[in-house]
Amino acid sequence: MSCQIIRFNEDVRSRKLETRGYVKRSNPRKDEWIQQTLPSDGLVLDVGCGIGYNAMLASEKGNRVIGIEISSSNAQEAQDNGVLVAVGNVESHLPTKSGMFDAVIFLEVVEHLFEPYQTLREIERCLKPGGKLLISTPNVTFWRNRILFLFGRPIFVDRNETMRPWEHEHIRFFTFRSICELLDKTGFETVGVKGSFTRFPGALAEFVFMPLNYFLLAFGKLVGSLEILRDRWPSVWAAGLWIEAHKRSGNTPKVE
Repeated sequence: MSCQIIRFNEDVRSRKLETRGYVKRSNPRKDEWIQQTLPSDGLVLDVGCGIGYNAMLASEKGNRVIGIEISSSNAQEAQDNGVLVAVGNVESHLPTKSGMFDAVIFLEVVEHLFEPYQTLREIERCLKPGGKLLISTPNVTFWRNRILFLFGRPIFVDRNETMRPWEHEHIRFFTFRSICELLDKTGFETVGVKGSFTRFPGALAEFVFMPLNYFLLAFGKLVGSLEILRDRWPSVWAAGLWIEAHKRSGNTPKVE
């Protein structure tokens, strides 16, 4: 099973390189959230660290950071960026002591996992009591997805279909409620949530034809103030969910 998961992730990365390129786009708002939420001068674990971008952000606050990455090619790039990385499957036992870390970064990973519950149990074990978890994932009930579902359109491909729905790397899909429920059942308390872009209604522009797409983009610029909705009602207006959760002190994860 572990070998299959490694091949799956390496195949996904190869398709990204061939079809779209594998480029880390900076998101200043998310970068700011990461740095504001993480502790300073602590020990941080970056689970699924990729090429080490978020680990480098954590290091800027004086943290010592250890990354775990399933892709050996990603891990090598992270090491080239100065990040201490262990190559391993994050869905197996994490090779760290219990109660060791002040914070865990777990961004854009949970939607790729076959066993997200087990992985979060392991993360909870590795954190100190009250330790912070920064987790992010796409919001499957984002307003644009609701409209696409209504018309029978796949939600994780663009109009040109450079990647077919059955080839996509996302295999788990979360709403705001379901990701918070998963965190609760694995020993965490959700203490804050922010949302990524809203782009109303411009996010639909790539699915319609001219001149309607230009109208949607132009109208989106006029109503840019609606971005405030993404943090107030993230279940509808946020394309992605950025959640701060804390390990519950003295509690054990809830068992079904």
